[in-house]
Amino acid sequence: MRVGLLSRYARMGASSRLRTLQYAPALRAAGWEVEAAPLFDDGYLQRLYAGRSTTSSAAGALLRRVSQLRAGARADVIWLEKEALPWVPWMVERRLLPRRVPLVADYDDAVFHRYDLHASAAVRRLLGHKIDRVMAASALVLAGNTYLAERARRAGAARVEVVPTVLDTAAYAVAPRPDGAGPPRIGWIGTPSTWKAYMVPMLPMLSQLAAERGARLRIVGAGPGAATQPEVEALD
Repeated sequence: MRVGLLSRYARMGASSRLRTLQYAPALRAAGWEVEAAPLFDDGYLQRLYAGRSTTSSAAGALLRRVSQLRAGARADVIWLEKEALPWVPWMVERRLLPRRVPLVADYDDAVFHRYDLHASAAVRRLLGHKIDRVMAASALVLAGNTYLAERARRAGAARVEVVPTVLDTAAYAVAPRPDGAGPPRIGWIGTPSTWKAYMVPMLPMLSQLAAERGARLRIVGAGPGAATQPEVEALD
């Protein structure tokens, strides 16, 4: 069985690493042939998180993905993370996806809201139902939670399975907390965009709580300049 794995990112991208790439060794051990083809390479994420322009690398990634889709015709199944071509209408993506190869679409996030809740009416009109159409065209949709699974069912997906995002416990060991390790820490891991959207509004409350309890907020992936409070320490 040949699997064409069209991930969004290479291993630096957490969603791709945990949703698809970490299963590739087990599939290969079971006799499956897995060919991983990320849309965005690690260089794209490094530029994105450093606040540098990603326009040229994104354009190159889309061109590379077109070649990956053509090569997908040799696979027995295509395992697709989210969508093949972000911000490209479904009618174009559908023409490039191999018609005779079953599609397994994988979602760990409500990426459809990037389109159907967009501030631009043109984007909502052109792309608002794109992810629903990807789901409907898939032989199987793997959903990270019940909210995503329900969206896939409403979209008309032939089969939907809930597969939560998990960690490989063989790769990550929890070390015991040593005596004298310092103040307790509240941890957060994400990206600069999720830090600004979800954590910055809660930062005054969390900073106050940390100050009252003698704790620290340890953050990873928030980007440069995120540690604006004395209780916040950034590891990047």
